[in-house]
Amino acid sequence: MDRALADLFQGTLGATSGITIVAVGGYGRGELSPHSDIDILFVVPPKNDTSPATFRGLLYPLWDAGLTIGHATVTPKEAVERAARDPHAATAILSSRLVVGDPDLHEEMLDRRARWLRKDGRSLVRTILEGTRERHSRVARAGWALAPDIKEDAGGLRDVHVVRWLEAVRGPVKNRFPDG
Repeated sequence: MDRALADLFQGTLGATSGITIVAVGGYGRGELSPHSDIDILFVVPPKNDTSPATFRGLLYPLWDAGLTIGHATVTPKEAVERAARDPHAATAILSSRLVVGDPDLHEEMLDRRARWLRKDGRSLVRTILEGTRERHSRVARAGWALAPDIKEDAGGLRDVHVVRWLEAVRGPVKNRFPDG
């Protein structure tokens, strides 16, 4: 997927476009499965004059191939402002990864994300934990269901993601068990 996006990017936007494609969510974590959504951000400089038609020119071949592309066009500042308002956007940018384009734009987004997490990380942790409790209240336990939802059920992949998100916000958890 990275190679396909890089080739489309070069063919549509060129090497010096000043735009960056950033993988987020499952794609950013490198966890694509068949039929997974491909979630990307077009990260642009504050004064960007690239037309929406140009971005559609990049997306149409992907849509024509039957892929589901989740996308947004944001500046580094807008990406973090959006994350501060939307828990899904927040958890998505916790696993952002540069695919192609201007690495400085991605670095700026990462710097802004780090500052935001230092300031509001506790609030994001509470939001993630509240969402997890709510999800657990409405789903089955993956190991106990006849046909488990391996992503959303309690004990499923989403719970693994929650641990990773919390680690991204608060840092690695120290081992609380003695060796041996």
